[in-house]
Amino acid sequence: MILCVDKEKCISCLSCVASFPANFQIGEDGKSEYVTGSEISNQDAASAITSCPVEAISEAS
Repeated sequence: MILCVDKEKCISCLSCVASFPANFQIGEDGKSEYVTGSEISNQDAASAITSCPVEAISEAS
């Protein structure tokens, strides 16, 4: 599954980076971003999506 981060919603709490460092990183703007080409299991993707306090993470379309 591929995820995306809505940078306008992201508040830089970095919970996704702390929980899934292989899949999320801190961008130059200080906001989280999904690591291009990384793979995340459906279970971990669901956890990342639901753990974001501002619902900035979603499945890429």
